[in-house]
Amino acid sequence: MSGWGLFVAVGAVLLLATAFAGNLVASRRRRTPRLSVYETSRRALSTTANWLRVSDENHALGTASTNEVVDSYTAYVQARVAQYDAIRELNLALLAFRLAQGRE
Repeated sequence: MSGWGLFVAVGAVLLLATAFAGNLVASRRRRTPRLSVYETSRRALSTTANWLRVSDENHALGTASTNEVVDSYTAYVQARVAQYDAIRELNLALLAFRLAQGRE
């Protein structure tokens, strides 16, 4: 292999090794899936609460229809149910973890 070919091959190997190591570190830093589901449901609830507030204000000003308020309220209630479901799943996972460790 010529000098440049060896240089390119070593560079490619180093780039791949660095990318692999970066992915490995990033995967270990990720949160548990159940916690991220809870975080997502919390953000969705906040977003839909803001949507409900804005649509209610717009309805009071006469720029939004009643259907828009009903749609935003429906989305808010669905987000609230999803958040309670995520909390329940997180609590069940914590309970299973504690039972597996021998604690109650």
